[in-house]
Amino acid sequence: MRKPSVLIICPFYPPNLGGVESHLELLTDYLSDNDYQTTVLTCKPLITKIKKYLSYEERRNLKIHRFWWFSWGLFDKTTPYPWMQFFYIIPGLLVRSMFFYLNLIRNLMSFTRMVLPLVLLPGF
Repeated sequence: MRKPSVLIICPFYPPNLGGVESHLELLTDYLSDNDYQTTVLTCKPLITKIKKYLSYEERRNLKIHRFWWFSWGLFDKTTPYPWMQFFYIIPGLLVRSMFFYLNLIRNLMSFTRMVLPLVLLPGF
């Protein structure tokens, strides 16, 4: 039986520090421990001053993709203006997520083209 899959798209995930990050880490740990194939699409650390971070991590039933996004301290500067934070973070993350999803579909389609003729061959 195929494992259920979950896709989480969120701009904040560890190694960023904060409440949202802590809750998401607990959620992804719970999902992966309960045999959900979980994929997280997130930005590089925007708030925490970390120079080195992993752009891709894979643990048991959990894949984390961190996309580069310019920071320059803009998130802290836009704190009084939530609408500016939204337009600073969300469009880039959504565009990257869309390309990730399209690539996933392309890979699935090429796999289907390879496997489908084998299934349709007589005698198997």
